[in-house]
Amino acid sequence: MTEQDYWFARTRPGSPRGLTPVHGSGWLVIAAFVGCMLGGAALFGYFMFQDRVLPGVVLYALLVLIGAGQFIYFTLTKTDPTRTVADYRAMKRDADLHDQLGGRR
Repeated sequence: MTEQDYWFARTRPGSPRGLTPVHGSGWLVIAAFVGCMLGGAALFGYFMFQDRVLPGVVLYALLVLIGAGQFIYFTLTKTDPTRTVADYRAMKRDADLHDQLGGRR
C-alpha cells in the first residue's frame, strides 16, 4: 500500500493506542461515527418523548453498531503500521517546501 492508502497513523511508534487521521477519508470516518452517535441519540430522545421506548432503544443500538463497526473496521484496515503522525507531517512539510521553491531543490 502507498501512503495515500492509509487513513490513520499512530501517534507513537509501536503503540497500539492513539490513532490520528492523516487523510481526508479518515476524518470522514470519524465524522460518520459521531453522526451515527448523535443521530441515534436524537432518535432515542424523539421516541422517548412519545413514550415508545423499545423503538428508540432498538434504533439507537442499531446506529451505535453501524457507527462503531465502520470505525473499528477502517481503523484496523487503514492504519499505517510503520509510520507515525510526525512522519506524515514531515513529508507534508517537505512537499510544501518543494512547491514553494517552484519544483526545484
